[in-house]
Amino acid sequence: MTDELTRVAVLSDIHGVHPALEAVLAEPEVAAADHVILTGDITAGPQPAEAVDLLRA
Repeated sequence: MTDELTRVAVLSDIHGVHPALEAVLAEPEVAAADHVILTGDITAGPQPAEAVDLLRA
């Protein structure tokens, strides 16, 4: 068993807003996460393709 902690970031209600998603992903706590969990409402908004591309990257 390891004593390492796993950092998890949970994102929701992105609504296809690419600039806001970029800002959230740049936050130090989110950038340091080992895993990102998406809870939904990702693409219904003004920049759905850009938001998905950013998440895939």
